Amino acid sequence: MSDLLHRTYKLPQGCNCKTITVRETNGIDEQNAAIAADAKKTGTYVELIRISIAEVDGAPVQQPFVALESWTSKTRKAVMKFFEKQQ
Repeated sequence: MSDLLHRTYKLPQGCNCKTITVRETNGIDEQNAAIAADAKKTGTYVELIRISIAEVDGAPVQQPFVALESWTSKTRKAVMKFFEKQQ
């Protein structure tokens, strides 16, 4: 893992995974999120959250984490909360 702060959170029952590791983001991440958001016609904030997800259930994920789109609203809301705590 990089020098950026990483924190692992436990998700509530009924979510798509049991734990998620979120890392703090930096200016390069923000630039990459803006480029991805422009290309995909999504929001920069969502793309930044995708970039911040480092591990799911202890396994490293490929960046950006595209599986976020298929997760339930309950899971995505929890991940958004964790992302906000991390920043």
